[in-house]
Amino acid sequence: MARGGWAGWRGFTLVEVVLALAVVSILAGMMAPLALKAVNQQKEAATRRSLQLIFETMFGARDRRVANMRADFAFGPTRTLDSLEVLVRRGAWGEVPAYGPQPGVHFPWGWNGPYWLGDLKGGVPVDAWGSPFQLLVEKGPEPGQRTLQLRSCGPSKRVARNTGELLYPPVPVPLSIFRASVVVTLVRKPEDERACRIAVAYGGNWHATAGHTESMNIGVLERETTASISFPAGSAELEVEVAGAAYRNLPLELLPGEIRQLRVEL
Repeated sequence: MARGGWAGWRGFTLVEVVLALAVVSILAGMMAPLALKAVNQQKEAATRRSLQLIFETMFGARDRRVANMRADFAFGPTRTLDSLEVLVRRGAWGEVPAYGPQPGVHFPWGWNGPYWLGDLKGGVPVDAWGSPFQLLVEKGPEPGQRTLQLRSCGPSKRVARNTGELLYPPVPVPLSIFRASVVVTLVRKPEDERACRIAVAYGGNWHATAGHTESMNIGVLERETTASISFPAGSAELEVEVAGAAYRNLPLELLPGEIRQLRVEL
């Protein structure tokens, strides 16, 4: 019959202790990369969400209406950190107009922000690894065209090929795809030969003055005259002038790539 209690306890030999520690060390060494990989995967997922959020709050989404700086106050992108600072700081270029209808217009424009509420470093939005996002604005293949892409350096925290950088969209896209168009058919009475002007007003500017416009002058009208104007998608207003006097203002709300057809009888 075996003896119980402490008298029957033999303990561990030095060799057994060393072997146990070695096994634990090996298992810890195997688990550490897996744990680091899991953390980086979580950071990558969060950064990809932020890339899409920032890009859409600058320029809008292709498939739905998103409050964005391009439509709100005619934001013009540049390849500098200034473009990212404006996501956060309302007064980056002086006082920016409050968002909403302004005197003389019938559509909202102004600062609909702050657009970024995430982590910052030096007043600039940063990814999950603490590195500033980078807005890439390049020349496109067509004359006067600009392409856009947003970049995170990823876990390497440095700009270099094959270092895990994250990009949104996956390929650069032209700024023009975030525009919409309105096709206006002007119908006049047979005896009316007055000249006409159509314009689309949108956005505001840094000093709360008049909004931006895309316009087209039309000479002596035929019975029906059709004209098309392209402008940044979002809230806007069609302005029709006849013989230099305001005739009609029509609010617009268009998605990127949308074409709205309107018929205006003078």
